[in-house]
Amino acid sequence: MNSRQLVSLKDLQTGANDRDLMSGIQAHDRRALEKLYVTYYGPLGRFLSRIGAQASAVDEIINDTFMTIWTCAKEFRRESQVAAWIFGIAYRTALQSVGLHKVRGSLPFAEIFRRRDTDFKSENPYIDRLEHRLNRLPLEERVTLALAYQIGFSIDEIAEITEVGPATVEIRMFQARTGLHPVG
Repeated sequence: MNSRQLVSLKDLQTGANDRDLMSGIQAHDRRALEKLYVTYYGPLGRFLSRIGAQASAVDEIINDTFMTIWTCAKEFRRESQVAAWIFGIAYRTALQSVGLHKVRGSLPFAEIFRRRDTDFKSENPYIDRLEHRLNRLPLEERVTLALAYQIGFSIDEIAEITEVGPATVEIRMFQARTGLHPVG
């Protein structure tokens, strides 16, 4: 599967299976952690790449995410969706990996992550232009689009993951969609 293919929560082993794995992790079952890791490794990698994390940092961010899951499994709230909890940890880990936790709010997100252009060129110039516009969106808008359309999270789940209100998520989605429209 290439990075352009979409992965939705329906493609992941969600629901009762994830909750069973979380119960296993809370009981320090390493096999449960391994199964959860295998399930979420690909979708997390694609999500982190889409929001602009450098390719060399993606594996480290994913590994740090699962270390946090292992050490903080007791803090998992059963009312949350396991996938939303995992993506929230990955998102915050990605932000911390570039030092944003020290300067939160003082630097624009777009300056935190290096903008990247893909090496992949499609046969369709419209897709190439859309990909170019996606890569030019501010990070918070790319994150919102990736979580909504690539992964399939709801507005409320995105708000939980990114630690902002649902209205802010809706505004970011509107701004991102506006930013994707061709000029002229």
